[in-house]
Amino acid sequence: MARQCPDCKIDLRTEEILGIDLDICPTCAGIFFDDGEMVKLKDQGDDAFADVDEQVQPEDPFEPTGERISRMCPACREVMDEYKYLYTTQIKLDSCPKCFGTWVEHGELEAMQKALADAESQPLNESLMRTLRHQLVIAEEEVAHERRLYRQRRMTQVLRILTLRRSGPPFGWWV
Repeated sequence: MARQCPDCKIDLRTEEILGIDLDICPTCAGIFFDDGEMVKLKDQGDDAFADVDEQVQPEDPFEPTGERISRMCPACREVMDEYKYLYTTQIKLDSCPKCFGTWVEHGELEAMQKALADAESQPLNESLMRTLRHQLVIAEEEVAHERRLYRQRRMTQVLRILTLRRSGPPFGWWV
């Protein structure tokens, strides 16, 4: 069965872009990424998302209705879950809980690339970093403490065994 666009309900066509076979809607220029394909695209370089968005253009002007519908996965026909990209953006993507594919509307790849660049350029919050370093030191101390306790318990067990042997009958008593 051919994969269909979750918005336009027409068959998607497969195109190789940057060495990746992508399922693209010719009408709205939405792209379905199978599991792992978006990572492969990101590995192509910092401009890869924008490059794909530029290469994939809608044949017909597509006007979103603005109403939110439940999208069906083009691959396995499951209802897709909506989520925010990077949690801090307004970019909403749809992901399939069964096959882990992702539906991206035209223009969202470029917006994703911009959001990534903005996130990477943000200065570090020094107060937050101090808190995280402090929490890391506490966690490392807890792990070291647990290791010391484990070694002490093992040593106590060994000493008990040695003590039991010494207080028992002497070796060779049965001879």
